Amino acid sequence: MTVADHVSSPAAITERNARQRLRIVCRCCVLALVACQLWAGRYVIDADGTAYVDVARAWLRGDWLHALNPYWSPLYIWLLTGAFAIFHPSMHWELPLVHAVNFLEFVAAFAAWEWLAAEWELWQGPPARPRLVDITGYCVLLWAGLRLTDLWWFSNADTLVMALLLAATAILVRVRRGVATHRDFVLFSLVLGAGFLAKAAFSTVIPVFLVVLAFLLRSWLNRRILTVVLVTCAMVCPFIAAISIANGRFTMGDSGRLNYSWQVTGMSVEGYKENAQSPGPEIQHPIRVLMQQPRVLSFDRHVVGTFPIHSDVAWWCAGYPVRFDKARQLMILWSNIKFSVYAFRCPALLLLLLALVYGASGVASRFARAWFVWLPGLLFAAAYTPVFSDYRYLAASYAVIGFALIAAAWRTEIPQRVARVAVWAIPLITAVALMGADFRHMLPQLIRDTAGQGAPRDYENIQVAEAMRRVGLERDDRVAYIGYDLAAAHVGLEEAHIVAVVPETVTHDDKIWGRPLNFTFPKQDEFWRSSPEVKQQVFSVFRSVGAKWVFADTVPKWADITGWTVAGGSHK
Repeated sequence: MTVADHVSSPAAITERNARQRLRIVCRCCVLALVACQLWAGRYVIDADGTAYVDVARAWLRGDWLHALNPYWSPLYIWLLTGAFAIFHPSMHWELPLVHAVNFLEFVAAFAAWEWLAAEWELWQGPPARPRLVDITGYCVLLWAGLRLTDLWWFSNADTLVMALLLAATAILVRVRRGVATHRDFVLFSLVLGAGFLAKAAFSTVIPVFLVVLAFLLRSWLNRRILTVVLVTCAMVCPFIAAISIANGRFTMGDSGRLNYSWQVTGMSVEGYKENAQSPGPEIQHPIRVLMQQPRVLSFDRHVVGTFPIHSDVAWWCAGYPVRFDKARQLMILWSNIKFSVYAFRCPALLLLLLALVYGASGVASRFARAWFVWLPGLLFAAAYTPVFSDYRYLAASYAVIGFALIAAAWRTEIPQRVARVAVWAIPLITAVALMGADFRHMLPQLIRDTAGQGAPRDYENIQVAEAMRRVGLERDDRVAYIGYDLAAAHVGLEEAHIVAVVPETVTHDDKIWGRPLNFTFPKQDEFWRSSPEVKQQVFSVFRSVGAKWVFADTVPKWADITGWTVAGGSHK
């Protein structure tokens, strides 16, 4: 029987149709799980997400000085801006719309994964165990795109970066196959440029992609490489010029420099508290300390966004020192490497283990053949290790590396009986062991939502915002905050500004992967232990910086709340 006869045989056609039906079911299941997770957390937003929304509003207003933010990369912001401009969401629907944008990010990553898998199959042929390979691939995508990114909680560009990294890798496969056209190289340029606009850290992997491309083309002086460089520069240079002009200095983005200052130089993630505690001579915009007992900080010098120091990080952290300390750098590097290894609990490892049992030599050669797939992802993950590695930062890299592991097992003839068990075991292990924490609250929340019993998660953000609007809080009002200030999502919905805080106590913790981090947790604040006279002094300094309203979060049960009003049935 010829190859053509085999491909067109009834058995082959039946197998292809069965595989196609399975893939359709898997696609629907993955998208449904992501949609349900995002819907269950539709009123949840983190502090970074609030800052992205603040900058998106600046773009909508045409406030270019604040829209051209050197810390928050613009691509995700532009997606939010477009969504807000099209739908004009009310306060009640603003956060669900943000999650709808997050869902579109995942859909883009899903499409890029499918493209990469299709290109690989066109090059290497069908996998030896198609169903097992397909199901493992969808598990990897779900693990990286939902679990690592915490997509329902963190509203940011990490999933978008995953989509772009997968798309760039798919184009490299086309180059390796020898079928890439001029259009592919232009698209490759646009993907690289979009990656930079999605996240400044992507700039570390752009040279890697160019070097890999040169190796695949077997030429360093090639007009196609020149095309990629020129189109990529044409895409990113206007934004670099714009933020440089807006900030009065050349910058490609300040996130890398500031994170190095916080993590390695020693300013920490909660750097603004240390800024106020011991402002060095280098710091250009030190935070004012209005009172010492209890400690009251003011951000009235530069009022922009919900939480000024988080919305315009670069302005408040101007002058933060960047110093190299060899011992500290090695300690942080090693701790981040350990964390990165721990975080790689990828479902593809299960498939790889089976493939090694039944064909180790072939697995090794196929993994080596896929070097241009996993190398950019590996180096992109490594770029974070000198400063700070986190699950969501590693998600894009680990999705690509996960695909490379699947590619290594692509042609391994795993016995049918083993494959039939693995087809069920790998998704079960993924759902229970790797993603159990994500799913265990989702179903009860969806049941409560459907039955109308109880409020959705973090719905108090909406309740507080709507209640405050009813009692007279207006857009651009200044407010003060006592407690967990970074969780003040309702202030963002109110479009007010936090200009003063009574912060929580900074907790030092050296036990998390050996990294010297400072964290703040909701704690009983010394404000509530103060005498009535001292509390009145606090309110007086709040008024002195223009605060019209005072919010208190995580109030101790024993606190005297006489004169306070519970807003919207919440704890605020």
